[in-house]
Amino acid sequence: MAGAFEDTVATKADLIEVKAELKQDIASTRAEIAIVKGDIRLLKWMIGVVLACVAFPILKSFLL
Repeated sequence: MAGAFEDTVATKADLIEVKAELKQDIASTRAEIAIVKGDIRLLKWMIGVVLACVAFPILKSFLL
């Protein structure tokens, strides 16, 4: 594949087109990352609540 592009020269228009495509890809990737970060925050809270619900009865039985 690399050999096919050795004899060609990228023009300024080609580079501008690639730059625009990369900006769109980066923007969509950042949007996806933001969604995943929100999901991870929610999962942290859910795990904390589950652990508290499990730990409370155990500690209550040992301390009382």
